[in-house]
Amino acid sequence: MKQFEQRLRNRQDKGEFWWELRACDYYQDFENPKVIVQCIAYYAQFAFDPGRHYVNNKVIVIPTNDLYVLGILNSRVMWWIVNRTFQHMKDEGLSVDVQFLKRLPIPVPKTSVRSEIEALTRELVTLATGARGQDDRRFRFELKLNDLVLDAFQLADERKILEASLPLRDPIDSLTDQDELEPKAVDME
Repeated sequence: MKQFEQRLRNRQDKGEFWWELRACDYYQDFENPKVIVQCIAYYAQFAFDPGRHYVNNKVIVIPTNDLYVLGILNSRVMWWIVNRTFQHMKDEGLSVDVQFLKRLPIPVPKTSVRSEIEALTRELVTLATGARGQDDRRFRFELKLNDLVLDAFQLADERKILEASLPLRDPIDSLTDQDELEPKAVDME
């Protein structure tokens, strides 16, 4: 690095010494549980990281361990909202920007609905990190989660409108495409 010393000394964004990077105000957010999302999204793919992973500038970190928020962000309703409020890019990718993320509505439902969403989201996170072969179970959980999120947003009457105007790569339809499952009525018991 000695060959670059003079240029590095002249940087605006250096640390205390010329060879250091500048300090980051949010390093602790990487150490803690968080939700992460790519800056260009093609699917509703908000992921949970229990902590200690660092990411680059192509993802956004949401410092929270609230699985309710994760469930809402990955829902069909939120994908519908995101598709209508975030900037569209090439190939129908969506530009996920912090200023738009901050404005997303997160409903405050009854405690029982919130608890059910958290529990289903926890199960889905476990399924995503576990063994393969759980596609049917995952599909059932996603359908139930979708119903609960509609309840949380109090959109029972608007359900048909929402389903008639789903954007490309809808989370539930994407599951049927990826897992080659046929949409069907599912008994949750």
